[in-house]
Amino acid sequence: MAQVESSRGALRQEFEGVQVKLRQAEELRHKDINGLLAAAGLPAIDAESLTRRLLGPATSKKLSTALYWISWARKRSAAQAAKVEQKPPRRKGLNFEFPRKHSYPAFLLEKAQLTGQVDQIFQGRDMALEGLLQGVTSNPPLYGKPARLTLKGAVAQGGPTMSLIGTLDQTKPQAATELNLQYAGLPLAGMVLGDENLGAGLERGHARLNGTIRISGDLWKGSVILQAEDVKLAPRVKLAGPAAGLASAALSGVNRFTATIGIEGKEDDLHFSIRSDLGQTLADGMKKAFSAELAKQRKVVEDKINALYASRAKELQGRADDLQKTLLAPLEKQQGALQDL
Repeated sequence: MAQVESSRGALRQEFEGVQVKLRQAEELRHKDINGLLAAAGLPAIDAESLTRRLLGPATSKKLSTALYWISWARKRSAAQAAKVEQKPPRRKGLNFEFPRKHSYPAFLLEKAQLTGQVDQIFQGRDMALEGLLQGVTSNPPLYGKPARLTLKGAVAQGGPTMSLIGTLDQTKPQAATELNLQYAGLPLAGMVLGDENLGAGLERGHARLNGTIRISGDLWKGSVILQAEDVKLAPRVKLAGPAAGLASAALSGVNRFTATIGIEGKEDDLHFSIRSDLGQTLADGMKKAFSAELAKQRKVVEDKINALYASRAKELQGRADDLQKTLLAPLEKQQGALQDL
């Protein structure tokens, strides 16, 4: 029994070694197939990476301009507000106090009505603007009220509309600044999404935009929601292999999308986040478009790889079968008989 068990153990070890080589060959076969398919120029089609790639550059450019002017207004107002804290040097002499019922800053604009227009903003038509500007002063702490801007705009004959409410509070060191914007009918034609390899130009479309940005001290936080409708994209795709045609087909099928842009951090270290169903819509479309072509390409590659691995795999499998049938099976039968005796 000891001799049988020893022979059986040695053969079992050799049998397991052959099985390991077969599993390794199968793993290498899959790696070769996937590697060749990746080298064919198929792009990443997960929703998150597509969202960043398509909306990231355009979003960054638009937001940078808006945030610059918000920062400029705050710094200008802060520079004026700091003057109230500067105390003139004391002089020798006598102080005579005269009671005053009210004290006002050197400059104060309590209320001003605004009118104007933005030329040819939509299909050659102008947007009429009207609003109210309140509490602009050279000394906000002395005045004690924040500056406020209320602005509305509309294009005649059913065009885009806009509403802007801004509050710039410099009455206290950590006072908040807040900006709310609503825009309906925002024209999207002419915008460009993505990059030169995977992107699209907007030939048609309009959007509704709602945004809020709040600044408390040196901390910024806000979000902008964009809902695009009636969209028509002109694909601009430069990818290797069949990916170009399939990505173009997926982009052409997009007719609407929603995007949410988050803003958070300090002015010198702002962080942006983008969430959109455009990436998921495009990913689903690309996966659907790629599925038939991918299956076809995989079949071709698998046949070629299988032919290369077949001879070696057949040799190993034959060796494993021989070990099992001619050696392991008789030894196991002998072990069982000895155990019965």
